[in-house]
Amino acid sequence: MQWSVTAEKWMSGVRQSGLSVGLGLLALTGVAGISMAAQAQTAAVPPATVQTGERYSIQVPKGWQLVNRSGNGAVETLSYVPEGQSAERWQDMLTIQAVRTSAGVQALSPERLYAQSQNSYEQACDGVKLGTLQAGQSNGYPSAFWVLGCAKVKAAGYGETAFFRTIQGTSALYMAQWAWRVAPFDKTEGPPLLEDQQKEALTTLQSFQVCDPASPQHPCRPGQ
Repeated sequence: MQWSVTAEKWMSGVRQSGLSVGLGLLALTGVAGISMAAQAQTAAVPPATVQTGERYSIQVPKGWQLVNRSGNGAVETLSYVPEGQSAERWQDMLTIQAVRTSAGVQALSPERLYAQSQNSYEQACDGVKLGTLQAGQSNGYPSAFWVLGCAKVKAAGYGETAFFRTIQGTSALYMAQWAWRVAPFDKTEGPPLLEDQQKEALTTLQSFQVCDPASPQHPCRPGQ
């Protein structure tokens, strides 16, 4: 199957509706060794290490649980999986990261992250299916979305697919990734994902928002 039209046209829909997803750290959850990540449970994810007023939030799917939370000052990571799955044994994972660098957040451009995530997949996979980088604005911040598929992870017997969304904030680069472990697939056809699976992931990634209560350019909604 090919990527769904919904996924490939996602950013154009975001721009039209005014709605406000890499980095090697998020690419290939099973290979990189970092735990990854409808009617959603409204879960505003607290930016634990962000010291400014800037903050992010996302609607975590109902029934999903936090299986990892880590931070070292430069990178904060939160990982969620559905009930019945774990950080070690998962089929679906939602991961959110806030990343700061000494060079400043502006150094982490969507184009650079897109290229880094593609490179990570090409090194770790036997066959890669790459979606188009889609750029836009999210609540006044630069935002981007792309899709990557790993036909077969070299160090494992499965394939992997992920939807990425980034938001380039003022104090951090924020990224959300929805990843699936799937059966190995032909890269010319794409991964065996159902349309409903893609829609749930897209709905969740569309809820990913960054705001700053002190900035009229990036206003927060009630509850953010």
